[in-house]
Amino acid sequence: MKAFGKIFRESFKVDNAWADWFLGHVCRREDALTMDVDGHTASVALLTPYRMEFHGADVPVCYINSVATERKFRGQGLGSRLMLKALHTAAERGDDFAILIPATRRLYFFYDSFGFATVFYIDEQRYTSLHAFENPEGYHDVEPSWDMFSTLERQRSGAVVHSQDDYENILTDLALSDGKALAVENSDGSMAMIFFETTDSEIHVLDILSTDLTAREAALNRMRAAAGEMAVIVKAMPEGRAAQLRSRGMVRILNVGSVLSRIAETHPDTEQVIRVTDPIISINSGIYILKGGHCEKVQDTHRRITLDVSVDVLCRIIFSDKRIGDVFGLPAGRPFISLMLD
Repeated sequence: MKAFGKIFRESFKVDNAWADWFLGHVCRREDALTMDVDGHTASVALLTPYRMEFHGADVPVCYINSVATERKFRGQGLGSRLMLKALHTAAERGDDFAILIPATRRLYFFYDSFGFATVFYIDEQRYTSLHAFENPEGYHDVEPSWDMFSTLERQRSGAVVHSQDDYENILTDLALSDGKALAVENSDGSMAMIFFETTDSEIHVLDILSTDLTAREAALNRMRAAAGEMAVIVKAMPEGRAAQLRSRGMVRILNVGSVLSRIAETHPDTEQVIRVTDPIISINSGIYILKGGHCEKVQDTHRRITLDVSVDVLCRIIFSDKRIGDVFGLPAGRPFISLMLD
């Protein structure tokens, strides 16, 4: 991991204390992927395992992060070769999806070429420094806990979920960034948690999880009391209202058969003959017949093809708005990702 740490520090402008913690306590040797040039490690990435709720089940996903190339080796295509290696490695270990959060806008176009689709969005909500969040009756402060966090996160469909270790890392990440987590609850069982950081002029709410809108307002009220009267930017989960959507991340299907089997199992009325083309993970290419709760892959069929798509287009359909999914005859829903150590 010495070479990994060297390239990481050279490539990412992060605080030394944060880098020491991330490299020493978060990075795992078994998740590290490297690309060598003449025996010298020149390009690195992390393939961190996560779980994601997908049609009622927690499926394995790979979070590709910390992708970097040593400065003197840049411009030689190592990043592209490393991405291909990462996708095949993650697919071979049994992950259904690969997820990532591009560090810059231009990288969205780079990852497009590897079959990724931009399907993670946030509803960016902005409040002025004068906005007063209400203080509903009956709510009291409680210590943020893993149990509360897990309960609230599990209420979200299509979300990348965190383990208890991930949760502890989130709290440490906040502490190192002068951030804070707050929680409130009511005797009727309603509750909320909020995670935020402050700059010189703004409060950035990284996520807010709640059982209802009243609990959410109570959490925002506590945040305002703790952070002061500054402008507030909330990275919220899109929930159907008119929203200021911002792209947040990308997804790539690694195992088409597993993904379509899950859809067929949970939606047995779905009948489709789908031809999928995947130029990178060739085993995904083929014809998938969904009928009666089952998915069968064949190389040829006399049946009429009802959907002929590339692997990235299939991803865009199943992770789109429900109304778009209805047009293509597939169940669809927006996914969500938050609180990643990006």
